[in-house]
Amino acid sequence: EKSHEYQNDIEVKIDEKGRAKIVHIKNNRQEQIEIADAAFNKLIVPYGKRSQLNLSDGTNVWLNSGSVLEFPTQFTGKNREIRLLSGEIYLEVAPNKNKSFIVHTHDFRVKVYGTKFNISAYADSPKSIVLVEGSVGLQSAVGTTEIKLSPNERAVYSEKGAFSKCMVDVDQFISWKNGYLSFDKTPMTEVLKQIGRYYNLSFNFDQDVNLQKRTCSGKIYLSDNLDNVMTTIALLSSTRYINQNGQIYILNEK
Repeated sequence: EKSHEYQNDIEVKIDEKGRAKIVHIKNNRQEQIEIADAAFNKLIVPYGKRSQLNLSDGTNVWLNSGSVLEFPTQFTGKNREIRLLSGEIYLEVAPNKNKSFIVHTHDFRVKVYGTKFNISAYADSPKSIVLVEGSVGLQSAVGTTEIKLSPNERAVYSEKGAFSKCMVDVDQFISWKNGYLSFDKTPMTEVLKQIGRYYNLSFNFDQDVNLQKRTCSGKIYLSDNLDNVMTTIALLSSTRYINQNGQIYILNEK
């Protein structure tokens, strides 16, 4: 198995002949690489990094930190199928009436009827699908009936194999691909989980900070300067922080 490693965020473009081009997002440098015509390639995005993938059919995929995606060089079967092994992706699927597009995760599959949507399948957070545009059908690994989603709906997967649906502000769930996080009375524990993934950080909470009761509302721009981000979080949550060698300590505001 041949592997390619990159230190910075990249965009991978697969053309219709199955050739791969790498674009380095920081400086727009481009290079051509050889990838196998094997059934599936694997794109691994470590914590602290992001990536973008243009599939051979014209579908665009944004991959969040800590994501692992399997995809074919070319879609040769009767369906277009990819597998999200972990993490989070946002997709804009290219229409093709003859070939359905299907995303498989460990717990469920998403069948696409021409659409823009987000799938989150991190091990430490609720697994969910948010539909921005179009239509998708959801089927759990243990269930047989397909559930349809409408735009601005979110479906959360339960361990029993069922989905619960509700209306949401989709921006909160897809803003990561545009370089910011949007929160509305979001528990601080969830905010810090997302920041931790994005910057590959761990957090320590002071005992007298009851983070379960604290929430965060507003936008946090994900700049390269972590101190700017942490200052924004401190302002939005009335806390202060200390950064010691990548360990972030959250303290009550004195």
